[in-house]
Amino acid sequence: MELNKSLKAIIAASILTIAFNIFSESAQAGFGQASSPAINEEPEDLFSFTIDTSIEDIDPDLNIGIFPNAIINGLYQVGENSAFPRDIFFTTGLLKSSVIEDPEKLRILNNQPSNFSTFGGEFVNQAVKYEARLEDASGENFINFEFYSPFTDPNSLSVFNLENLANFLNSDGIVIFPRNLSGLNSELANDSNGFNFIPASDSVTQVPEPSFATGLLSVGVLSAFFGLKRQKHQLN
Repeated sequence: MELNKSLKAIIAASILTIAFNIFSESAQAGFGQASSPAINEEPEDLFSFTIDTSIEDIDPDLNIGIFPNAIINGLYQVGENSAFPRDIFFTTGLLKSSVIEDPEKLRILNNQPSNFSTFGGEFVNQAVKYEARLEDASGENFINFEFYSPFTDPNSLSVFNLENLANFLNSDGIVIFPRNLSGLNSELANDSNGFNFIPASDSVTQVPEPSFATGLLSVGVLSAFFGLKRQKHQLN
């Protein structure tokens, strides 16, 4: 009986230790936070989302990036006098990147005021456009947006980590990406403004695959079992 209790305690401790290590790694994945006033007559409405910078590009084209489920925690938050009755929570969404070279578009991006962009005249020769469409679970509510960064690797989301954005932080410690945003349940509007962006931590760790995590737990349980078995043999 005492040995059975000990076995349970050791196995539980092993599982907790391994789970702690697994979830500690998960917590270190890079998450950048973006927010902006919504396109609505009521200025209290806000739109926000998170970018998971650990998501990898699945498109082989060097000028295009496809990042499935990179947009998480999408939220349309209604203000006190909003025309909409409740907050809208969006499901995870795909983020697409592409290289643009249109001189007129680059000129417009360079001429954005400082409250719309902290990149000044950095849009030279090329830029990267990021775009997404988010929907809620019902599929009845949606929002479209696009935003721009000076030219960087379109096949990686590491651009959103603090190390790569430190030179563009404003006095409030945020980066502002020039953006266009649709109204709720509307197509994309030519509404220039900026996404206030809190960069992701530089400590980006790949979240373990479920099979890997399961393997770790199995090893821990087996180690605990055989360790106790040896202890029991010595007592006999």
